[in-house]
Amino acid sequence: MSKREDQWKVVIAGGGTAGHVNPAICIADALVEMGLKKNEIHFVGSKRGQEAIRVPQAGYSISLLSGRGVKRRISVGSATAVLALGWAFVRSVVMLARNRPKALVTVGGYAGLPASLAAALLRIPLVVVESNAVAGASNRISSKFAGVSCVAFGGTGLRNEVVTGNPIRNEIRPVSGDVAAKLAARQELGIPAGVSCVLCFGGSLGARSVNVAVAEMVSILQDRVDIGVRHITGSRDFAQLSEMNLVPGAAREKMFLQRIEYEDRMPEALVAADLVISRAGATTVAELASSGKPSILVPLPGSPGDHQTRNAEALAKAGGAILLADSELTGNRLATLVEELLADRERLIAMGRGAMSIGKPNAAALVAEQVSIVGKLDLGRAGPFGVSEANGATGDDLPDPIHIVGVGGSGMSAIATVLAQMGHRVSGSDSADGAVLAELVSKVIDAYQGSDPAKVCEAATVARSTAVPDEDAEVTAARIAGKHVMSRAEILAAICATKKTVAVAGTHGKSTTSGMLAHILDRSGKDPSFVVGAEIASLGCAARYGSGDFLVAEADESDGTFLKLGASSAVITNIEPDHVEHYGSAKALFAAFEQFANEVHGPLVVNSDDRVSSEILLSVLDSKRRLSTQESLGPVLSVGQGDGAALRIVDLSLERGACGFVLTPQAGLSAGGSGFDENALGSVEVALRVPGRHNAMNAAQAIAMAFCLGIPLEQGSRAIADFSGISRRFQHKGTVAGVDFVDDYAHLPSEVESAIEAARTGGWERVVVVFQPHRYSRVEKLWQDYSSCFGKADLLIVSSIYPSGEKPREGVSAELITKAVASSTSAPEWKLVDSREEVVNELRRILRPGDICLTLSAGDMTDLVLDLADLGQP
Repeated sequence: MSKREDQWKVVIAGGGTAGHVNPAICIADALVEMGLKKNEIHFVGSKRGQEAIRVPQAGYSISLLSGRGVKRRISVGSATAVLALGWAFVRSVVMLARNRPKALVTVGGYAGLPASLAAALLRIPLVVVESNAVAGASNRISSKFAGVSCVAFGGTGLRNEVVTGNPIRNEIRPVSGDVAAKLAARQELGIPAGVSCVLCFGGSLGARSVNVAVAEMVSILQDRVDIGVRHITGSRDFAQLSEMNLVPGAAREKMFLQRIEYEDRMPEALVAADLVISRAGATTVAELASSGKPSILVPLPGSPGDHQTRNAEALAKAGGAILLADSELTGNRLATLVEELLADRERLIAMGRGAMSIGKPNAAALVAEQVSIVGKLDLGRAGPFGVSEANGATGDDLPDPIHIVGVGGSGMSAIATVLAQMGHRVSGSDSADGAVLAELVSKVIDAYQGSDPAKVCEAATVARSTAVPDEDAEVTAARIAGKHVMSRAEILAAICATKKTVAVAGTHGKSTTSGMLAHILDRSGKDPSFVVGAEIASLGCAARYGSGDFLVAEADESDGTFLKLGASSAVITNIEPDHVEHYGSAKALFAAFEQFANEVHGPLVVNSDDRVSSEILLSVLDSKRRLSTQESLGPVLSVGQGDGAALRIVDLSLERGACGFVLTPQAGLSAGGSGFDENALGSVEVALRVPGRHNAMNAAQAIAMAFCLGIPLEQGSRAIADFSGISRRFQHKGTVAGVDFVDDYAHLPSEVESAIEAARTGGWERVVVVFQPHRYSRVEKLWQDYSSCFGKADLLIVSSIYPSGEKPREGVSAELITKAVASSTSAPEWKLVDSREEVVNELRRILRPGDICLTLSAGDMTDLVLDLADLGQP
């Protein structure tokens, strides 16, 4: 045990195999790079595991537990193992209780489970790191108590899953196309420059079937002087294989062959190789992806949960590997594949790009950032992506020039605008041309359509939109150049680190509530900064970098961005099971929102009318009560129409284009330690120039957050009076022949219902709805939920699905929506059409003066009024 246990800040537990130990050491090294000292990191491992030797060699202290894994079959050995596991748990409890680290990280393996359970018992924040596509038993249990689960592949089902990639050595880097690096590596390893090199390996012990097949392949191809093989046999088969086939370094009338027992220069070996043949362990797959090496992967049969097959499938799906079952592995099969691949250089290059598209060479740093967040480590960092307060490395001084791939989208164009206003030199590209690019150019942003890899190479900072695919030419060029391509979350986090950030999160209403809050702060003289996903009509823009202290950020949950902004204050509008494909399950999505709420230490405003939000509110309040009274906590305010709300909406009135209500403080306003005295506050009347019950809730939450930031309720209610909406949210597009055309971004069932209700309260004679379903994945999961949301419409036209970049799915079409509508007893008259032209023709037939034509679409139906400008003319 370490002699300086009192200095432990992070404990890393687990191990056994290299697949556990290597990532663990990489995480420790990343934490040291972030500011921890080596003696502030301690390992807990098993006496039988590789960590017993490898961790001390890396310069870290370690405590070793006795015992081994528990087998599923009943035996004396299993009973002994259970007892040993219990003793390991007791030792872990004593050790952690004595040292009280700020966080415990488990990488799986035998020692990880008792240490994780001990951490859970002692309420020490826990981070689970899972390297495989299928989580091991230890991590599956440990994740039930985890603040975050850092996974290499999405969809593991672990709690609070965040895809960080598998931590790998810093020496592994993207090298595709780097001829100079390849020549240098080959010279160091003694591989001739003129051959195509195949690197073959199967693990530290070796893989018998792989070794035998590679030996057979060498025999078959031994006359190919243009091919070289570097065969890492492992310790088990080296003596036997070293006597087979060719002599290493044999005369060049035969294939060049190197056989070695163990590779201690794997980074150089990967650089030197043109093709890799290997098993599909987690570390191997991660290193192949990060280095951009094409491969033939032979998963280990019978691996727990068949995780090696799942690992290999991830790389094969990206186009970076060929998956070959162990049962199909023969020398002839390998020889055929190797000859085919080495003869097709374009295919090898494409496979390298495919591999690199899912590579995360900075995975160790990403995991370390999560450890820093969960453990609340004071590492001189202002945000979750290495933004340092100590050296000022926030969004203020991101190195110039900054290039954004996918700059035309609403989120990234807003970020580009703010960066330019901060004084940065910004350029950007997008696959589509249009008004957004022209507007960015007018803001002195070098925006253009198409791709220019040279522009990326010139940039010091590169970021990309979530919508940009991994195989994009500029993204690929950046990775080949060794540049870290920042995600939208990373670059937004860097901007947020410069201000007191208020994050507005939730399934619906984020843009409107963010816009309302920015408007209130602006009208109250606070000159806020804001980054919103739609233009705020009263402010004339979607983004601005002001001189005030506050920054309002629309915090997107779709890709986990909201967990990475480091916000000091937050609003949760509501929570529904959307974007489940990213999280794996609705439960994981809800857990992510709970994590988001718990990490906010300033004001938190929550919709108490929403069931899931209310449950999270109770959990957050319970957590705050259990925390030390010395910890700085902000107020937690609930807002809603129900009796349980601290700020209650009463006397709600709805009319065309407007709504009003009274906001009344209730007993219990001071919940969460805010110190507010509800008896000293009076009710305020709120009048809005936007319609709908949902907008009343949005406004109430914006006023509540402004109140928490120091703006009295009465002042907030006055300030919001001239808020005139945001683009694509019940936006009036024009009136033609007595028909009002209104467009709304609504695409989820509850959003659709709210928009139609707002139209129904407006006094139009008929509500005619055009609905464009959004994304095949969403329709596949939610189509039945659309059964009753159109009930207040008079006529409904359903168009084909807007894919938003997704590929069609078998059996998924807009017909599912109409099937759901037809099943409802309150169904309006409806019609299913395929094209925009058919939509226009149907509207010409049915629209009449006094109607409202409400287009509900997250796609391209927003401007139907342009096609109907001659409506009513003979």
